[in-house]
Amino acid sequence: MQNSSDHQTPGQPTTILIVEDEVIVRMVTVETLQDAGFKVLDAGDGNEALQHLHGDTQIDVLCSDVNLPDINGYALAAEAMKRHPALKVVVMTGYSTTPTPEYLKTAGARTLYKPFDLDELVHTVRDMTAHQTPHPPEPVRAKGETPA
Repeated sequence: MQNSSDHQTPGQPTTILIVEDEVIVRMVTVETLQDAGFKVLDAGDGNEALQHLHGDTQIDVLCSDVNLPDINGYALAAEAMKRHPALKVVVMTGYSTTPTPEYLKTAGARTLYKPFDLDELVHTVRDMTAHQTPHPPEPVRAKGETPA
């Protein structure tokens, strides 16, 4: 089953979900990403983030703090990627000794260590979505061939 977040619609800005329990950090991060041209949704905890992820809004990138009050950011990312396999993930942590799980590394997730420059987050998201294919390419068929 294909989910709406698997492919970005042409002409629409990339939609980012920011999950951060520190209100001021979340507000500044949202504002910075909006100023950079992204559509931004935000959540203060994992449960609120899951509501966004289970909704109808197309989300292209999940940026989540690791230490949330109700769910670990790594677990949130894993749950989100089950529902939206093409979802890009950025995990943000202040604990450089906690390694990013292999399943997230394998999926192409990026880790930013706090404190980081917000321009670094903007650059990371742009880099992750630069080669995003809006729709799967149409299969090449011989003239007169009909789809199976």
